[in-house]
Amino acid sequence: MESLLANPGDELPTLVLFDDVVGTGKQSLDIIRQWLGLNRELELNEDHVRPLRLAERVAFRLLRSHLIVLTALQPPDQLAVNYRKLLPRFESVQMASTQPPAGYFEPAIYQSGGETAREAEEFLGAVGEQLMRPRWQEQAKDHTLGYHNQKSLLVFSHNVPTSTVSALWAKGEVAGHLWLPMFQRRSGKPKDPRLATEQPGNVRSAGEMLRTEARRLCGLVALVTGESHSATESALINLIDDTLSSPNSEPLALDHSTILMHAVDALVATATIGRQP
Repeated sequence: MESLLANPGDELPTLVLFDDVVGTGKQSLDIIRQWLGLNRELELNEDHVRPLRLAERVAFRLLRSHLIVLTALQPPDQLAVNYRKLLPRFESVQMASTQPPAGYFEPAIYQSGGETAREAEEFLGAVGEQLMRPRWQEQAKDHTLGYHNQKSLLVFSHNVPTSTVSALWAKGEVAGHLWLPMFQRRSGKPKDPRLATEQPGNVRSAGEMLRTEARRLCGLVALVTGESHSATESALINLIDDTLSSPNSEPLALDHSTILMHAVDALVATATIGRQP
């Protein structure tokens, strides 16, 4: 992102994100939130990546982007809607396959028929409930066969998705004995409470930082709006100054990212409306 801001070129590049599997999408969305510095909006208590620098966060949102995933448990259109809430120019999700829910416990795949399928599901569910109870307590039954009981059997060389049957990856105690799973999951680190979104100390220091970051963004924003570099710089700085000086708002209650993102979004929206026939 830093090299892109320094030399944006003549055409806006496209960003392609890759993932192995998307279940509910919460983890991958949280990784994007962490890149964008939106740590107060995280859904999971996990720390995966460090925030991008301020201008890079806004540049990330400006790029057209796509997600390529090996497999997902949700329709591509629904996933795209969720990603677009964080990345306004996100375009599509491409996947190799989707999994039928509960397909791994269908009697047809067991030589001995339905009884074996039921026994397997009941046994793994009972083990999973004991393994999930310390974390989920009363909600443990919702995750006995993977997160939200998605019943997946996916295992990768680098890790195991939480959608996979819990007994295959979760370590814990079952009936008073230690349960060692075949494929123990490598979990994300607990979220660092110090990584809260930064706050401007005062209007003056906030203004100086935001103007500096706005100038770094000008070349990239100009590619989106079609305006000149100088006109883009002037418009961005004016929008930032208006926010910081507005008597009808409380700018110091906003973090740096929000102020800069709102200014860029307003400029892009104005240019987009102006280009409509």
